[in-house]
Amino acid sequence: MPTKPEEIRKSLSLNIKKHRKRLKISQEKLAEITGLAAQTINDIEGGRKWVSDRTLSKISNAFDIAPFLLLVSDESTIGKQEGTSPVELLSLLRVNLKKSVSRQIDTEIDEIFKEEILSK
Repeated sequence: MPTKPEEIRKSLSLNIKKHRKRLKISQEKLAEITGLAAQTINDIEGGRKWVSDRTLSKISNAFDIAPFLLLVSDESTIGKQEGTSPVELLSLLRVNLKKSVSRQIDTEIDEIFKEEILSK
């Protein structure tokens, strides 16, 4: 089970590409389906960009799978690795999503403050 941020990011990248190829759709088509920019899909698949909870949801909905499946290294080993259960995977997902949402909120608040300061 991936536990380091870079491992989770790599799993996300590989899983998005795998599911996109399974559906035989391009990055542009996935972008169209999800309402995201094609460059965003490219950056996520390339491991250059992390996803928000909203983006993860959009992508998993496009693939018709549970969001956490995009974050694990191999779907076939879920619950089979020693000490790894679906509950533990969901717990890890929860922690990572909370961190992601918190960072996103902080960024948005910082932007609001910057705009407020610049407008005075």
